[in-house]
Amino acid sequence: MALVSAGCARHEPVAARGRAVFARSCATCHALAGSGGGSVGGNLSEIRLGVGAIESFARIMPTAKPLSRADIAAVAVYIRARRRPFGS
Repeated sequence: MALVSAGCARHEPVAARGRAVFARSCATCHALAGSGGGSVGGNLSEIRLGVGAIESFARIMPTAKPLSRADIAAVAVYIRARRRPFGS
């Protein structure tokens, strides 16, 4: 499981990779901001899961091409870092 501190410079490459993986493999079904506006997979910025749990879900998501372990870890870090504060 990857541990990340949001905004930490040494984790920026992981977040950038996660952003690219999300755009390529996840954004077709999932939103990551706002209210989810009709996305079939829901708004992932509203979930309250840790990186490990997000990785577990990412492993079973139907993607056009299977994701590598590194891609799964990166997208989990990216999703976790984009999480909206509770109640907002």
